[in-house]
Amino acid sequence: MVEGLARDGIRERTKTGAISHTGVITCDARSRGGFLVFQECSCGPSILGMTKLLITGLLVGAAAGLVGALCGVGGGIIMVPAFIVALGMTQKVAVATSLAVVVVAGLSGTINNAVNSDLIDWRVVAVTAVGAAVASWFGADLMRSLSNTQLQKGFAILLILVGVRMLLMKG
Repeated sequence: MVEGLARDGIRERTKTGAISHTGVITCDARSRGGFLVFQECSCGPSILGMTKLLITGLLVGAAAGLVGALCGVGGGIIMVPAFIVALGMTQKVAVATSLAVVVVAGLSGTINNAVNSDLIDWRVVAVTAVGAAVASWFGADLMRSLSNTQLQKGFAILLILVGVRMLLMKG
């Protein structure tokens, strides 16, 4: 009986287009009056969906990694909008996912620079990393407390301000 309800709930949600980007079937079930009611169900993508995720992820990752290595940015400027548009993520999921990718990408670029050059000023890394780690911890809490719309508008304003500043900078 539960299996039939789960399949029906997932089939109904799939028809409305509620497909999760995670690739996992998930259901949030609640019991009401002896019946199991599925309030939230999502069915992971098909092979086509997984292919889209793989191709999009690789392309976005490559672009973000290249921009990050060339410009010293984490790549969120590329990843967050791409995750929202191409993978249908919410702003919060895109931001949190981008932050996790930045850890891996940053580590890779840092190891390359540390092994092949003396370009890293480790004193600055030590001091700045402490401030960044503390701010990131509290920033993640703040991000979760804001709405997706607030985050999206704040991100857009930041991109505009940074872009204008870069255009006005001299050589």
